[in-house]
Amino acid sequence: MQIVSRATQAGVDSILPDGSSSFTGLPEIDLWKQSSLREVGVGNVHDLAQSKTLELFTETGLAPKLLMRSIDRALLISFMGLESAQKLDTYQIRTASELALHLRGIDAFMSRWVFASASVPTSAKHYLLSDQERKRRKKAIEIHLGITDIDPQIESIISHGNTAFILDNQIAYADL
Repeated sequence: MQIVSRATQAGVDSILPDGSSSFTGLPEIDLWKQSSLREVGVGNVHDLAQSKTLELFTETGLAPKLLMRSIDRALLISFMGLESAQKLDTYQIRTASELALHLRGIDAFMSRWVFASASVPTSAKHYLLSDQERKRRKKAIEIHLGITDIDPQIESIISHGNTAFILDNQIAYADL
């Protein structure tokens, strides 16, 4: 382990005593990627969620799409907890942006796009949700997760700069 540690410049402490990783919940972040992230001061899931996305693109050399998806997943874990994030897999929701879009639809991002365009981007048209559908989805997720009000977490997710960056890029590049 120490030889591998030296080769990757990752400390032996990157693997926790119980054999788990400080990047639990992010299977795409293997030991080599952890090493790249640690070199720029990102030591765990929460650091990744709070990181400056553009700086990580240039400083780590990791594939941008993989990095964005990992940051998006890290945001979900940070705001909802690992157990809730895993439960959301049932709904095919694996990232913070997917949860925001599932519960809020275009309201998760349109306030930032209203000045750029008077119409809804083509790639986002299937996220037009009625009030009734939003309420139905919210109730189903709350029951599934065993919480009474998910709104504070969703507001935090939507207002986070990394979520905004991710959603805006997904919309701009029709990658929803």
